[in-house]
Amino acid sequence: MMDNIESFEMEEMRQQLALLKDKLGNHAILNDAIIKRAMKKNLNKLNKRMRWLGVLLIFVMIDCPYTFYNILHTSLAFAICVFLVLLIIGVLHLFQMRVLPKGEDFYEDISTLDARIERFLWWKKIRLIIGLGLCVPMLIWLFLELRAEVNWLFIIAGALLGFLIGLRQTTEMSREAKSIRSDLAKLKRLKNNEELND
Repeated sequence: MMDNIESFEMEEMRQQLALLKDKLGNHAILNDAIIKRAMKKNLNKLNKRMRWLGVLLIFVMIDCPYTFYNILHTSLAFAICVFLVLLIIGVLHLFQMRVLPKGEDFYEDISTLDARIERFLWWKKIRLIIGLGLCVPMLIWLFLELRAEVNWLFIIAGALLGFLIGLRQTTEMSREAKSIRSDLAKLKRLKNNEELND
């Protein structure tokens, strides 16, 4: 009789344990879906921001050399160098865009997505270092060419505006990319917990 009671209690405990595992599995699936949805939203925002910056960069590539040469009357060599600097920054921007996962790449495995976001952030640093490294000599050259011939307020305002737009965009891109990496880390922990529970 005692064995029957113990057997009945054991069976009831097994059923409760199976029910608990089932609930935990459903909870993990729900968490997984929420995290993936948030990550995909951030990834889409990041792709849209990169496309917007690409369009802005094309406009700046055309407008800046024209403005420097025709309106500020700098030398042709300076205007060509401005175009080349912006072209280099544009090429770096394209490399950075290439490594960013697109919507169809979203379903790659977690480690591949994480590596692509890491490369995206690396290209962002390279673009920033090279861009600033090329812009400083260009500003010095501009100062030497124009000296007192032009209203410097116009040039300083334009440089400051460009710097602030670039700083804001870079900060937002970093925040979105780090958010995606944080979500990827959460997904990794969820996957590891699922494997431990199985």
